[in-house]
Amino acid sequence: MDAWSRLINYWDREWKGDSFNGRCLRDELAAQTANQVVDADTLEGFTVWGVALHVHRYKEIFLARLEGRAPGFPEGDQDFPPVPKDRVTEARWQAALARMEATHDALSARARTLDERFLDRSFDGGEMTWAEGLISVFTHDFYHVAQIRNMRGPSSKTPL
Repeated sequence: MDAWSRLINYWDREWKGDSFNGRCLRDELAAQTANQVVDADTLEGFTVWGVALHVHRYKEIFLARLEGRAPGFPEGDQDFPPVPKDRVTEARWQAALARMEATHDALSARARTLDERFLDRSFDGGEMTWAEGLISVFTHDFYHVAQIRNMRGPSSKTPL
């Protein structure tokens, strides 16, 4: 197995497998109810749902660019979109999780098809290569799963 495949496998495990760092991101999100994920009484003032949508947005942007299309977001263009509490249902939360999973799986599958020449090319005409851009997606997941795990602290009204 080449190094690129190893990186993608590790990223996949952090999303939905046996994570080295604790519960994987998908399981961390799935363990919470719709009411829990919209509670902004967290240490940073973010909601889990908002952070999850932000993570999804980052992956969708890279996938869309790889596929040569504009990204689409049902929640709008805001980076950390608020989720109005009057629109919160378990069904909407489960649908959001399903969209996140589908985007992750599609990006993972697409990343596996990229050859070294493509990965070494400049991303968006800048100094970052496609490989570096995709690695930033991987590390973005790692950062936010830790953030989500730590969002609740001593001041939280609803411990997980």
